[in-house]
Amino acid sequence: MEEWRQVFYHAMNMFNVVIVSYFFLANGTYTLLMVMSLGSVWLHNRRLTYQGLDELRESAVTPPVTILVPAWNEQGVIVDSVRSILRTDYPSLEVVVIDDGSTDDTLNRLITAFRLVKMDLIYRPRLETKSLRGFYLNPRIPNLLVISKENGGKPDALNVGINICRTPYFCTLDADCLLERDALLRLMRPIVRSPINTVASGGIVRILNGCDVQDGKVVKVKLPKTGIERFQVVEYLRSFLFGRTGWDLLGGTLIVSGAFAVFHRETVIDAGGFQHETVTEDMDLIVQIHRWAIHHKRKIKMRFTSDPVCWTECPSTLKMW
Repeated sequence: MEEWRQVFYHAMNMFNVVIVSYFFLANGTYTLLMVMSLGSVWLHNRRLTYQGLDELRESAVTPPVTILVPAWNEQGVIVDSVRSILRTDYPSLEVVVIDDGSTDDTLNRLITAFRLVKMDLIYRPRLETKSLRGFYLNPRIPNLLVISKENGGKPDALNVGINICRTPYFCTLDADCLLERDALLRLMRPIVRSPINTVASGGIVRILNGCDVQDGKVVKVKLPKTGIERFQVVEYLRSFLFGRTGWDLLGGTLIVSGAFAVFHRETVIDAGGFQHETVTEDMDLIVQIHRWAIHHKRKIKMRFTSDPVCWTECPSTLKMW
């Protein structure tokens, strides 16, 4: 009995050593990333004082971008979201909303709000997707296109958007998100200024819960009321400002949030597009692109920028979470 007691004590001591070592390793890593992130954000803000967005906005070489908005049963927010997106401050912008076989009134509300008419368009798919049902346009809003398709999930809807996209870069944006007006300009700045082919650029996603919103714009930032929402505010700030900013400084970006990110279209197609067998299609795509670049010996770059802001709703109850 005494021998078993000694074995148990020895096992518990080893377990404690492992837990304490993991604690110091994990928190030490994040402390290092936090210090690096603070320096990176400080330098970035200093550069902003003499490198404004006017040059990028007025430049003839700023590439056009298509914003892809996959939507499934978003009847409550889709019209306001699209109106907000259409007001984005960017010189050459296309907006494509992909209705992923919604069973509610999402498509009809878009048709009514923007007076869309069903039309025939040339469609040459390069990524395999579910069947399409129709294209909807309004000649008075030439930069808005709504696509209706069979339900196939968010990755499938994004692949449809990539197929119809005709710009060199596309931006993925969730249907329940709000963009700050100049967020896309800020997201494209590291792509335009980089001498290396930058194939992905991600920005910050922040919690909208509790904030005051008027006319599709956040006018006052507030904390949400419930504890679970406030914990998510802290976690979003930690993961974006401390984690991803630090990894970007080390050239180790391994994830950009699919809720708000810009990708190089041809690179994504060559890498195989968004995969259906995962719920983390954004991180999976980054891994695919890294694998494709290594296999084809391509020198690429992926960036994270700390100031382009996208606002999104987070779960407010444990059941929703």
